[in-house]
Amino acid sequence: MKILIATPIHEIKDYCMEAWLANVSELLKVYSTDLLLVDNSGGLEYVKKVEGYLKKYGIVNYKIEHLDLIQGMSLLEKCQRIEACQEFIRQYIITNGYGFWFSWECDQIIPAHSLDELLKVMQAGNFMVVAHNPWTRGSSTLYNMDMGVTLINRVALEKHHWQGGDEGVLFKERVYQGGGSYANVYGLLNPVYHLDDKHYLDEKN
Repeated sequence: MKILIATPIHEIKDYCMEAWLANVSELLKVYSTDLLLVDNSGGLEYVKKVEGYLKKYGIVNYKIEHLDLIQGMSLLEKCQRIEACQEFIRQYIITNGYGFWFSWECDQIIPAHSLDELLKVMQAGNFMVVAHNPWTRGSSTLYNMDMGVTLINRVALEKHHWQGGDEGVLFKERVYQGGGSYANVYGLLNPVYHLDDKHYLDEKN
């Protein structure tokens, strides 16, 4: 079944957006699939800027949706915006017949073969969710436990809504409590850069 690469985006992540889309274009050379970006910036100006990046890197099988949401800066308001985008993606996948959501946050740079590696793990263990956990920003000793690079089976998305602003941690638990299974994997994808505009960008310059 079809796979959709999809993630929320916002203008505050513009420091990494072009580098990320360049990375997306490399992955699409290995695995042909579609891309959905759900923008929750204020207004439509950032959508236009991202369309320029997409054109620059030759990405054509994409869709950008803009959600007009409250632009509060508190952590709660930010989580609510992200959650609304994730729930939009969940419904989009179900409505448009995709079999998997490759949730890939726009501040993480991954190897071009990453999608195939996660598919292998999912198929080998019959998991509904496979989440790859890289190091947190600014630390080489702590793992990031959210779902920044995660493959999710459609069945899990049909059974469970996105809720709670939990960055996906509680979503995995809901899958498990509902009779499904998930895998947290570490070190399978290497290197992974969790961008704070430091290590990866320094290496490129």
